[in-house]
Amino acid sequence: PDLIGFSAFTGMHKSVFRTAATMKKRLGIPVIIGGPHPTFYPECIDEYPDIDLICCGDGEEVLSNLFNAMASGSDYTSIPGLAVRTNGKVIYNGAAPINYDLDNVPLPDRDLYFGKYKFLADMPMKRFMTGYGCPFDCAFCHQPLMRKALGISKSKFMRQKSVKRVVQEIENIKGKYPLKRVHFSDDMFVLNIGWLESFAKEY
Repeated sequence: PDLIGFSAFTGMHKSVFRTAATMKKRLGIPVIIGGPHPTFYPECIDEYPDIDLICCGDGEEVLSNLFNAMASGSDYTSIPGLAVRTNGKVIYNGAAPINYDLDNVPLPDRDLYFGKYKFLADMPMKRFMTGYGCPFDCAFCHQPLMRKALGISKSKFMRQKSVKRVVQEIENIKGKYPLKRVHFSDDMFVLNIGWLESFAKEY
């Protein structure tokens, strides 16, 4: 690979960073870490000299911009959402802009995994996400801190794909692989009752 990526929750971050550092030393490949912990605390890159990049906030567009820059040999040190180690210093570019239109994110290419790991492809249950975020303030959850770190209001932080898009994603998998049960991994699947009623009908 040209890049190795990890996601880190606070509490597990030390283990993730140690593993990432080991991979970097063994393979000599750039390492990027995203997820809640780097979003709350992008300065964590300073504590681990083997980490090359940090992604803060939603990663889809950030990683797409990073991959395109790497593929073309372009400079990526100013991409919003990245903290980049370069020439012995770290450049911080702030958090990534929030994506409010989840339908513009391409369908996930699950063939990358299912084509390589048959046991995953053959599992009767597959996971899907219809949206991101949650407006509630539960003390045990990272969502309130994520909203605060990104400076996003409760009403704008909750984002959902269209019913049509979610059904398309499920049908795409159902047409290729065994699918008996669907697991929705959303932070808050049932909040928007109008959306849920429309989805239930189409589903």
